[in-house]
Amino acid sequence: MMRKATVDEITVACFSITLVFMVLAWQNGSVFLGMIALGCLSINLFIEAWKEWQKRHAVFFSQFVLRGIGIIVIMAFAILYI
Repeated sequence: MMRKATVDEITVACFSITLVFMVLAWQNGSVFLGMIALGCLSINLFIEAWKEWQKRHAVFFSQFVLRGIGIIVIMAFAILYI
């Protein structure tokens, strides 16, 4: 029977996907793969923020949210620059 993945397993999977896309983007010089890597990293930061929100650590929650939003802003500027 299939079981649901834990939040930690999802975090590790997102981080692994991020690393794979970063290496592929670097090797191929692909901006598109770089955007996918930044998107995966942003999702990973939002998952970490959600975990901190459940623990009631407001400072760490806000740091992770701001970092995730910052990466989305970087992606938007990169798309506009292209």
